[in-house]
Amino acid sequence: MSVDLASEPISETERQQYCVEMMQRLNIQRRNEDSCDLILEVGSGDDQARLKAHRNVLCAASPFFYNALNTEMKEKKEGVIRLEEASKGLMEDILEYLYTGHVYISERNAVDLLAMADYLIIPSLKVKSCEVITQSMSHTNCLLFYYAAMRYQCTGLQERTRNFIFANFMSVTGTDDFLELSRKQVEEWISSDEIKVKSEEEVFQVIVRWMEEREIGEREEFFQLLRHVRFMHVPRSYVLSNILPHPLVKGSEACMAFALDSTKTTSLNGLARPPRNCLKRCEHGLFTIGREKSFCYLPSENKWHEMCNLLSETKFPPSSSALCSKLYVSREEIERYDPFSNSWVSLMYNRGVDKYKRPALVTFQGFLFVVGGVTSEKRVVDKVHKYNPDTDLWQEVAPMSGWSLNGVVNVVEKYDPERNSWSRVASTREKKMYCCGVMVNSKVFLFGGLKSTAPKVTSTLTEIYDPLSDVWTSVQYTPLRSLPVCAVSLKQDIFVLVLSRENDQVVSRVNIYNGDTNEWNLCADAPTGVQLFSLAPLKIPRDILTACKVVT
Repeated sequence: MSVDLASEPISETERQQYCVEMMQRLNIQRRNEDSCDLILEVGSGDDQARLKAHRNVLCAASPFFYNALNTEMKEKKEGVIRLEEASKGLMEDILEYLYTGHVYISERNAVDLLAMADYLIIPSLKVKSCEVITQSMSHTNCLLFYYAAMRYQCTGLQERTRNFIFANFMSVTGTDDFLELSRKQVEEWISSDEIKVKSEEEVFQVIVRWMEEREIGEREEFFQLLRHVRFMHVPRSYVLSNILPHPLVKGSEACMAFALDSTKTTSLNGLARPPRNCLKRCEHGLFTIGREKSFCYLPSENKWHEMCNLLSETKFPPSSSALCSKLYVSREEIERYDPFSNSWVSLMYNRGVDKYKRPALVTFQGFLFVVGGVTSEKRVVDKVHKYNPDTDLWQEVAPMSGWSLNGVVNVVEKYDPERNSWSRVASTREKKMYCCGVMVNSKVFLFGGLKSTAPKVTSTLTEIYDPLSDVWTSVQYTPLRSLPVCAVSLKQDIFVLVLSRENDQVVSRVNIYNGDTNEWNLCADAPTGVQLFSLAPLKIPRDILTACKVVT
């Protein structure tokens, strides 16, 4: 009785075993140079070698070999393929894998195997090489692995190595591989929000360490790196004591000017880069003042937090300005709020004989300027004082010259700190007092104000000043039934605190103004039953906000 072998199916396990055994036999034939019809010339110089293989096996395993051996090229005719970039040992590993699907991959040969697998178009070997690289990653080899992943288009490996470098940034920057990077490569790392550092000062130290390994002629590139230090988040004391005196900074006019300008930067608008993600210990908020309490509004969360009580009750809208991460407010005296302790202190200074209220506070070039005010006899004064937070000293500077007795004016003056002098610029279109303003994108926006006090006539214009043309333009103020009392900028947005009377009650609201379209949008109402007088952008520590009550 005959048996039809075709009717007896081979099991999956048997089929797999059969294929494995066949490829192992072919591999043995290759090693013995038996029935080989292809020569691989690898390496160069003393490392040059000729390895034999089977044309059909290589064509089936790699599109590279298939294309080379099935087109009208000399490789097809000669049966010889030249691979000078591959050493003998590396090519033997590649052949072992093509014949058996197995090869020993270690940290030592993983990158070379990855490179050849990419060149010879062997995707499965690329995957296995990437797996070994991931398992053997450390701070001493991660940069090598990262740039290999980038070069050979291994997206997953590139992301994993990038995240590893971010998480271990300071350890990685201490390696020889980092010191050998190009300036553009260093820039890519230090400009990222994702690097993990304990402070922004560490970024400066990394740049200095890299620069010290360069030749003197290359040190002109220092400025290109220094500009990636986010000075807004470096303590002023560190800038003065460590950065400005450093030889690399002192030896460059551009670096010195850049570092000096950083000590004068106090705005929280979009011109200043935010802290790196690992250093975001603070939230950008709008600090507001009521009659007895202070609050912080977070636009990103639309939440109000009740902060500490004021030193005394507020009876009129105070002027406020942020300087060196603290808030200064003009009330009976100049008071300073420290967001890191959530507390107020009174800042005493010599005002001369006259005691006056309602001065304007302005932060400029790292100093606090206290401008003007009203005496107890309601006489407007023109005195100006400058406060240095580093020395805690006050200095009287040149007074203004354009005040009228009743304070309803259209006079605009500009202060020059270099000459300690004031000069007139174009007058506003209306004469008024108690208006509020803010500077955004090099333009001044002026809101509200009283055109007269008896009777009270409120301005209905928003005036805009362009310093380049020295011209004021105006548009109608849209929310006609409300009075703007304070305007500030935060991340290029203009926030305006307005007061309106509804049902015999004064209601405080925060609006956002779009200077390009003259559109107003409601941002948030003040907490229930609270009348707000002042608004200021300020960074508040997260732990302080967490400890404070959220109010509605």
